[in-house]
Amino acid sequence: MPESNKISRPRQLLTVTRYELLKYLRSRRLLAAIILATVVPLLILLIPLLVGLENPVNISDFLIQFVSFMDILIVIGVTLFGADTLVSEFQHKTAYLLFPNPVTRAGIFFGKYLASAIATFIMILVFYGIIGIASFGFYLDVPIQLFYSLSVAGLYALSLLALAFFISSIMRGSTGSTVLTFLLFFLILPIFDFGLTLAQVKPWFSATFVSSMMWNILITPYPSDFVFNIPVFLAPGSEGLSITNYVPELNLSIGLLLLYMLFGLAVSLRLFSRKEMV
Repeated sequence: MPESNKISRPRQLLTVTRYELLKYLRSRRLLAAIILATVVPLLILLIPLLVGLENPVNISDFLIQFVSFMDILIVIGVTLFGADTLVSEFQHKTAYLLFPNPVTRAGIFFGKYLASAIATFIMILVFYGIIGIASFGFYLDVPIQLFYSLSVAGLYALSLLALAFFISSIMRGSTGSTVLTFLLFFLILPIFDFGLTLAQVKPWFSATFVSSMMWNILITPYPSDFVFNIPVFLAPGSEGLSITNYVPELNLSIGLLLLYMLFGLAVSLRLFSRKEMV
């Protein structure tokens, strides 16, 4: 290719990212995500006020009631922006138009990932922005822990997006990839985590288990595992039951999310680079 026709790698990345974001805007996925990120915290805020309930005395309890929904919103965002982004190019044959352009497959891949991350971050920032405004409005304070939680939410979203790209790179159809991504992060892995918890096994290695860091980090000091003792009268025929509430360890969980992100990106990039049109 002549030197004048070459496109620099940063320019390739930005071009693909821009067109992917335009695609999200035109399909109204981004608009739907922003509306959802706006409506959910407003409902959490307004419903207690409408029924006459007072806000918690402790600001961390106030923030937790919002952030505890963040993992669900991130799963929805990852499903909207990451589940079918790779497989759709092959299913809808748009790769015939995309691949002949002077853009490497790595540039296409990372441009798509960056666009998915930006769209997901916009949703997250809208959600946390409303929480911050509410926190300042009711308590005249926006604690630093809320920004820690925002950082963890961003890392969690990046990790799930990388895993969603992995799923998208091995699936043959957009519908199957979308359904599998949503069910895996919303239902399958949480049920797996719950089953291990009942068996008194800490699921520290699960990507969905570590999501509770987002609201646990709002508590000062950061909590540790503790045991619920169930009274005998609630469990007839036994000597009483106990269930351990496992809390993800910060450093271990952050490292685990980074590992999942690197794994998802490395494997899905290799598969995407080798995949052929059929």
